[in-house]
Amino acid sequence: MKPEGKKVLLLTQYFFPDITAASFRMYELYKYLRRKDFKVIVVTSYPHRVETDELEPLEDVFRVKVNFPSYKNKLKYIYYYLEFVLKSLYLILAHRAFGASVIIVSSPPIFVAIEAFVISKIFHKKFLLDIRDLWPDSIADLKKIRKTSFIYSFLKKIEIYLYRNADYVFCVSNPMKEYIEEYNKKVGVIYNGITISEYSKYCKKEFNNKVIQNRKPLRLIYAGNIGMAQDLNFLFNAAEQFHNELEVFLIGSGLNKDVYEQQAQVQGILNIHFLPPMRRADLLEFIEENSDALLLTVNDGFAFEKTIPSKVFDYLLLNKPIIYHLKGEGKEILEQSKCGVYFELFSESFIGAIRTLKENYSNLLLRAFENNCNILKDFLREKQFQKIEKILLTFF
Repeated sequence: MKPEGKKVLLLTQYFFPDITAASFRMYELYKYLRRKDFKVIVVTSYPHRVETDELEPLEDVFRVKVNFPSYKNKLKYIYYYLEFVLKSLYLILAHRAFGASVIIVSSPPIFVAIEAFVISKIFHKKFLLDIRDLWPDSIADLKKIRKTSFIYSFLKKIEIYLYRNADYVFCVSNPMKEYIEEYNKKVGVIYNGITISEYSKYCKKEFNNKVIQNRKPLRLIYAGNIGMAQDLNFLFNAAEQFHNELEVFLIGSGLNKDVYEQQAQVQGILNIHFLPPMRRADLLEFIEENSDALLLTVNDGFAFEKTIPSKVFDYLLLNKPIIYHLKGEGKEILEQSKCGVYFELFSESFIGAIRTLKENYSNLLLRAFENNCNILKDFLREKQFQKIEKILLTFF
């Protein structure tokens, strides 16, 4: 039994077994803190990307039921966020914050961060913010709101207020830390990363170039959200040009998946394949066994350049060449590996990057095996969570 004196309330809209970077991050934190003898209470929603009848009971995990909207309905998305806030707030108030001394909240969405702040004031608890993306700048980068609009200004004021009033802020990159430090000096970087078990499984494999060199066409895999932050229009001309030399697999779901599937059908492109989301362990195994190279792309923008997509670390783990468009610290990490080819977000640049990848494939693959696992030693989740543990202990 965990000592009651080290009780933490973890509030997150996304949690295991949901297939999102946020759920992986919070689930691994939950497990880590429990191993360190913290009593961890999780308040979350039911998963929206897996069947709920597959749920395994987890100790001290409380879930509320919310209706996940269609990707195309923006108003229902707002309702979805608010529905979770209202239902989880009721649950937490009814249990008097479960007697926790500290509240850790994962944001975005920003609404759940507001909820956690309110709870911390009602029950006089410590308020710790875990920031994965910058709101409202990330939605402004997606052109969903204008930076000159009232709603942007209003959300920006809330964002800054939350930073200033947090007892501590965690974030996922150094550029994000530098931005938040303008409002609160108590900020630490907790990178997304990989677990020790994943590192042990994939980083002990030896370099073998023979089979992959002989496989044609080249298999390129993208795994993750297929939405507004990932413009994949550059793929179609390249797929047509390399129709006998390139197979592209897009694994995941998102707002633009149906659009891209229809576009491929209309253009008669048969070498772009769409696969549904997979559980993390299954996904890593599938990619390792079926890919020759990996695709990573994030649109340009203020907020996007201050975060690091979690797939940067997942891709490095698999020791494959990476073709990418990414800015900020994530790009710097990939440049350290020397196994990638950078491109700009238009067809001609991507086609040139594919040619470079094909011409230098053996060297890029060798560099991945030589460099990636050494880089990842600094991004083990357990090593990152030690920083959170150290901060938490100052509050007990």
